[in-house]
Amino acid sequence: MERLSYICLSMRGDFELENNEQTKKEVARFEAMLRRNELKFFDVEQIDSIIQYYLLLGNISMANKAIQIGLSQHPTSSELKFKNAQVLYRKGKLNESLVLLNELELIDKTNPEIYIFRAEILSELQDFDSSIANFEQALTLVDTEDRDLLFVDIASEFQNKGDTENALTYLKRAIIENPHNALAYLEIFFTLQMDNRVDEAIAFFQEAIDKDPYNHIPWYYTGLAYRELELYEKAIEAFDFVIVIDDANIDAYLQKAECYISLELYHHAIEILLENLPKSEFKERIYYTLGECYENIEDYELAIEYYQQTIKESPDWPDAWLGVGVCLGQIHQITEGIEYIKKAIELAPNNNEFQLVYAEFLQNTNRLKDAEEIYEKLSDSMTDNPDFWLDKSQLFFHYDDYNEAIDILQEGMAYLPESAELMFRLAGMLILNGQENEGKKWLINALSLNKKNLREFIDFYPELAERYDIIEIIQTYQ
Repeated sequence: MERLSYICLSMRGDFELENNEQTKKEVARFEAMLRRNELKFFDVEQIDSIIQYYLLLGNISMANKAIQIGLSQHPTSSELKFKNAQVLYRKGKLNESLVLLNELELIDKTNPEIYIFRAEILSELQDFDSSIANFEQALTLVDTEDRDLLFVDIASEFQNKGDTENALTYLKRAIIENPHNALAYLEIFFTLQMDNRVDEAIAFFQEAIDKDPYNHIPWYYTGLAYRELELYEKAIEAFDFVIVIDDANIDAYLQKAECYISLELYHHAIEILLENLPKSEFKERIYYTLGECYENIEDYELAIEYYQQTIKESPDWPDAWLGVGVCLGQIHQITEGIEYIKKAIELAPNNNEFQLVYAEFLQNTNRLKDAEEIYEKLSDSMTDNPDFWLDKSQLFFHYDDYNEAIDILQEGMAYLPESAELMFRLAGMLILNGQENEGKKWLINALSLNKKNLREFIDFYPELAERYDIIEIIQTYQ
């Protein structure tokens, strides 16, 4: 479970400092003083703003100088001592920061910021029990409207300890305290998802919906939970409720589109995506998803157009480069496609799927030795990927070496004994190699397991699809 550190949270109200004219004037006066080696007086509020300004910029050295000057002028200021603890933390001096916080606690036992910050540092030092104790102490001191945030922080510490049940208890308390705490819903969903307890998440979200049917947040996470369970129609219903309550919720539209994609209803998805494209801040995400949709309905020209729009918005998106390359291959511009695939690999050199696509393109341009080298490099890392065995066997099919192709497919079957794709490919290869009876047995096994892969068998072995005995087997299982 992740959370913003207290250092960040404590600055939420101060982001305007960077553009605050008065603060800029004080910073300019402070820097002029340093350049001239002078000493000018700053009150606590002024020096505090200067320190915060430098912290926001990540300029720890200047923040430290401001603190030292501030403390020399206001040695008893607890505010400046607290800032000093922050800077020590940012410099990696966690234990020194803790010492200072302990001293501050003796001065002001009712300041919740001391306990919250100390809890963060203790968490980083992996003293989770002490971190929880400090958050619990802060709970007794913070305003009511902040309690739900601390409940989420405490849940995070229990997660760090591996105590899922207590983590869930505090996350649920956060939602009881504030039914609109989106982070708490998110963490409940992720926590139960990791434990394969998504049904339990749905039940909890439904309770929240029953209490407040017009709260779009539990509806949204109900949709995510149903999507996780591949119950896409139910997920779409949940996202529709989000949209009714909050018609500006772009994420709900996009999640609904993703559900339609999973149902292979690409035209529905395209309609939603195009409608929301002008409203979205993250246009590259929509462009890319549109590219995928058009690729799936085999409108490769439009797919290329949207993938290229993705690249224009986000040049380092490797999947978009790959998408263009694959679509160019589909319209027989294989040489041009290879250049895009090479760019994708340059951006994601450890992505084996990209290497596999590259090897396939090399086969299609008769660079068989180059393709073979890639398959050898991938031999240890892609044994659980059926495409690897299909493509590698196809290489030897190109060489008319049916025996080697069969050996490769049989090796693949040892790793993936339930793969209908490999069964269909092996069946055809055996039949073409004169091993008719064994090949037909594998064809029957494949048809029994998954008839969806039959089209690929027919496309790869068109000559077999015309044989009466093969047609008879296929018709029996259809």
